Amino acid sequence: MILLQNDNASGKITLNSHMSIEYAIHKGKRKYQEDALLVLHNGDNLLCAVADGISSLGNGDKASYITLEELSKIIHKDFTVKSFIELNCKVINILKDLGISSGCTLEGFKATPEGVISFHIGDSRTYYIQDYNTLSDSLHTDHKAGQYLINYMGYKDCEPVIEELDLYNLEKNTSILLSTDGSNRYLKENKNNFNFIDLKENMNTFSDNTSLIYLKNYSHEISNSIIV
Repeated sequence: MILLQNDNASGKITLNSHMSIEYAIHKGKRKYQEDALLVLHNGDNLLCAVADGISSLGNGDKASYITLEELSKIIHKDFTVKSFIELNCKVINILKDLGISSGCTLEGFKATPEGVISFHIGDSRTYYIQDYNTLSDSLHTDHKAGQYLINYMGYKDCEPVIEELDLYNLEKNTSILLSTDGSNRYLKENKNNFNFIDLKENMNTFSDNTSLIYLKNYSHEISNSIIV
């Protein structure tokens, strides 16, 4: 399992002959890191997620790390709306035990032989990348009212934090990018010329923390590709 909250770190995992994962995390121009990222490959299940701690609430670093740590423990369970409500309750209770009221976004996917389950809470983003260089629009709508988040992990007393889970197959030569919001401007400006190496090299120039997970799919559908 890879669970990171470093100021600056990156790496690559080769899953098989036609699929790899690259990941990177950087604090950017911020003085501290409140993002976290998770990559967990366990048997037929692949779980990838990024979380962005909410600075205005304080202790965002603890919220993002605890959320991903607890998420990793349910990799073998069915991902349902109920399971994310339970996850939110768990996170809230852990934070309460620490005397903390905080929160974070949560963006990710769980890949199984049946397909890919995408989950989205807050304003981090999931993108398709077609033919390795063309970025789609974000697959989900930000949970915001104006500049304010209205949905996040740690929100209220265990209220539902997710309305639905999307299940899909990954088409040939189509990859997935998970990102916290530090890279939003860069990705918008480079939508038709995506290059992950270039994106990583620019992370130190971003005004905010950034976490990235890039699942590169060389040929087959993901449902036939993650089994080792």
